[in-house]
Amino acid sequence: MNNEYSDDLFSEIEDSFGQASDIAAADENDFQPIPEGWHTAEIDQIEVKRAKSGNVGMSLTFRILSDLAPGRLHFHWLNAAHPEPKVRAMAAKDWARVVRAAGLDECPARECAKLLGKIIQIKLAARKDDASERRIVAYSPIEGAGYGADDDDLPF
Repeated sequence: MNNEYSDDLFSEIEDSFGQASDIAAADENDFQPIPEGWHTAEIDQIEVKRAKSGNVGMSLTFRILSDLAPGRLHFHWLNAAHPEPKVRAMAAKDWARVVRAAGLDECPARECAKLLGKIIQIKLAARKDDASERRIVAYSPIEGAGYGADDDDLPF
């Protein structure tokens, strides 16, 4: 192997990475869809970025804390600058539901960092067009009732 790194650097990380037998024993469930239903989740990351389509939106990453899928990540896209007004309105409603579930009355997008680390409930369901994919259909504060999306509002 031709590289610019010394064997000493590799030997320092080998214990952390394990051997090939450890890789074979990895949990097969890591690649299965997250089970449908309610999950306790932490808002782990929020990024405002431009999609391949050119639309600007917000990417939310939820880290699942519930026993059914601990540590798994669920990614959610809010299409905030879509050319279609209905899609933008859906993204705004979704953002408001996340904010309320996190216990805040309001949170301008520029202040999205306020939500990082907040723990909420998310309800996942299979996508209508691909049962192996999950979508968020409702949000809830840990101790309260949920804020769900109307199925008629969802394009998938």
